[in-house]
Amino acid sequence: MSDLLHITLPIITLLAGGLIILMLGLSRSSEIHQYLPGLTLLTILYALAISFHYQGNISFLCADDSSLRINGLSLFAGYLTLALGGILVLATWGHAGWHVGDPSGRDDCPPTGEFYAMMLFSLGGLLLVFVTNNLIILFLALELVSIPTYILVALSRSHPHAAEAGLKYFFLGALSAALIAFGLSYLYGLAGSANFAEIRNILTTSTVDNIYLIPLVLVIVGLCFKIGAVPMHFYIADVYQGAAAPVSAFLAFVPKFAGFYALVLILSCFESLTWFATGRITELTVWILWIIAAATITVGNVLALRQRNVKRILAYSAVAHTGYIMLAVLAFLDSQLPCGSALGSLFFYICAYALATIGAFSALSLIQSNHEEAQELSDLSGLARRHPVLAAALAVCIFSLVGMPLTAGFSGKLIILANLVKSSTVPYNITLVVIAVLNIPVAAAYYLRIIAAAYIDPGAFTSQLCPRRGPLLAIAVAALLTILLGLAPKLLLSPLYIAAQN
Repeated sequence: MSDLLHITLPIITLLAGGLIILMLGLSRSSEIHQYLPGLTLLTILYALAISFHYQGNISFLCADDSSLRINGLSLFAGYLTLALGGILVLATWGHAGWHVGDPSGRDDCPPTGEFYAMMLFSLGGLLLVFVTNNLIILFLALELVSIPTYILVALSRSHPHAAEAGLKYFFLGALSAALIAFGLSYLYGLAGSANFAEIRNILTTSTVDNIYLIPLVLVIVGLCFKIGAVPMHFYIADVYQGAAAPVSAFLAFVPKFAGFYALVLILSCFESLTWFATGRITELTVWILWIIAAATITVGNVLALRQRNVKRILAYSAVAHTGYIMLAVLAFLDSQLPCGSALGSLFFYICAYALATIGAFSALSLIQSNHEEAQELSDLSGLARRHPVLAAALAVCIFSLVGMPLTAGFSGKLIILANLVKSSTVPYNITLVVIAVLNIPVAAAYYLRIIAAAYIDPGAFTSQLCPRRGPLLAIAVAALLTILLGLAPKLLLSPLYIAAQN
């Protein structure tokens, strides 16, 4: 029980904090609602302090039934989640408000209690994904991540587009959950166990039949929805456009991180299978991921190139970035490469992408046009002349998404592509590298349209700036960390490599 409590205490902290905030949100006192964002941030910081306390006391813990376990990698993933979760809370500060009888008349703001409670529930689900060692708990954790995000999308704006986006997101999420549940149950039926370690042992010591490919493909396709990869990417632009900008930033990080971590967990069960093993499962799986990665990078960039709406541009760019992260997953399957190198590059890229996306969407949330947050490129016209510091921070985040040197995005792309070049088992690895590199100037074409709108467009800045301190601080932190990790990527990569080896 002691080990189980140690493993789950940060998760319990987030879920309990979410329940308290949900109850406090029922109050009709505006003073209580003003403190809820701060209470949310304190809850995350307390959970982070608990996680840091573990580092000096444990290197590995496992529950009595082995359904949960914590190691160096899951601990570090928790640190990243809670740190970026705190920045996300800053990005939403002032967005949610008490609108029942609110004297300020902000009827377009979502209710504070429900909004921040859903954020904590989803972050708690993400931490549960990191510590799970069981198929059933993995599915429950993924749903705990996803279901609050459906509510967040619908709550985030009073515009009908938000309700439409939430409904679409929910139904497609249900399809994804069905595919994952069927795949995991199929895998359990074949292996006779729900424990990852036991499944891995069974696959190592017994003859593996082709039928194992069926649950693997079902789970991969289901997780493609969570991470926004082809062929389950078609919802992403409508959902990002319909949701409020801070919620879009949340969607770009939390479900994506959960999906990729779950994918690594499932693939690690098959890591003992060599290339051209009995049933050729590993070979076929790599080819499936190869096609998904190449298609996701290309489709995301081509669709983004056709957009004029900034949020739709960032949505389709999220698809393209998913493809780049998939390259790190392919490197993870190469037994010749160090596991720490592949997983370190995956985590680093997710962190770099999350920082840049939080900064970009936070900037959009501060710019108001026609009483709505910035949507079109024309809403950014003249931003640099009127608000040069905000425009500079936005430019840093956009340049990181492009992959410009001296930014975290450049370091992340370089590390992933370097691992792929070194790979000896990924088929046509150089071809995949060429596809990834050729897509970079395509991405630059639409990203630079955002920079041009802010810096070069001769039009006057007709939008309004809402200088909320929380989002401004989130933008500043995101931009500074983006530059810092671009100049010194080892600050994050070194502890990531060490954590991945434990």
